[in-house]
Amino acid sequence: MAVTDRHAEQKAECEKLARSKLVYPDSYKRVSGFVKTADDGAQRTFQWTFTSRNNQGGMGRGAVVCKANYYLKMATVDVRQVN
Repeated sequence: MAVTDRHAEQKAECEKLARSKLVYPDSYKRVSGFVKTADDGAQRTFQWTFTSRNNQGGMGRGAVVCKANYYLKMATVDVRQVN
């Protein structure tokens, strides 16, 4: 059985998961493209940056690293504030 390329679906799942980790998810705005940093045939790793409102009421910049599974609708994200 051939595996379909889930690249677009993986990106969407990663972004949805990253947004859900924010205090103000509605303020999320991606400011860089997705960069694929790893692909081992079982999962892909993507990175990108975004802006969102922070808990002090201002806008902050963040970075995300997401590992998305090839075969399952499963991903993990690490969301961090950056300067």
